[in-house]
Amino acid sequence: MDLDRQLTLEYVFNFRDLGGLQNSSGQRITRGVIFRSDALHQASELDIGTLAALGLRTVIDLRTEREQNQYGIVDATAIGASLVHLPLISTLWPLDGVDHTTDPVPYLVERYHEMTDGLPAVVPLIVRSVADDDATIPLAFHCAAGKDRTGVIAAILLAVLGVSTADIAHDYHLTSAAMPAMMAWRASQRAAREAAGTADAFDSMVDHPPAFVTCPPDAMTIFLTELLEQSGGAAALANSMGIDADSLARFRFRMTS
Repeated sequence: MDLDRQLTLEYVFNFRDLGGLQNSSGQRITRGVIFRSDALHQASELDIGTLAALGLRTVIDLRTEREQNQYGIVDATAIGASLVHLPLISTLWPLDGVDHTTDPVPYLVERYHEMTDGLPAVVPLIVRSVADDDATIPLAFHCAAGKDRTGVIAAILLAVLGVSTADIAHDYHLTSAAMPAMMAWRASQRAAREAAGTADAFDSMVDHPPAFVTCPPDAMTIFLTELLEQSGGAAALANSMGIDADSLARFRFRMTS
């Protein structure tokens, strides 16, 4: 993993800066403004203090309402941030019909295209926060593993900022370095909860098939290439989500150097 962009936390395993990458114009994406993460509701007291030190002002939870109710939410006020709930999908992917023989690439490409219906509720808010509202940044967005929902939002933002599809796919694949520690911790937590009879209150992800827990770069490459071709490019995609040219220009100015 790109260690200089990764923040090491105790019970959050996939938190990193969206900044640091270079776009096609040779500009570096600004650091310290937008962060992506896995389940922030797992944050320990020590993690909360580390996140507060970043100066976070907004936390966007991309999970479903059911996930929030079942597994909890981050204590955003302890971080000094406001919590915004913007579910990218209405229901979790069903496990029926998906097993260890399912090819992750076509499966994920199809799921990611399904997520695009939720983009207009999330991406414009992030763009306008960065472009126009200092009181709401830095911000972080997260889902459960920081892989799929978080990965799609990160990909769209980076594409709009001019980062190449190849570099976006590489960044998406960095999550694979976080998964072993995340899964090991979840397995240990699941075992402890089974012993206490409360396992149903914890999302272990331990038994999920590869399509649910891997992040092959080809999946992001195919999805993003298809989406940009269908939309007519990143600027047209931004416009289709309700982001006007002036807002997009301010966002790009703020996020590149």
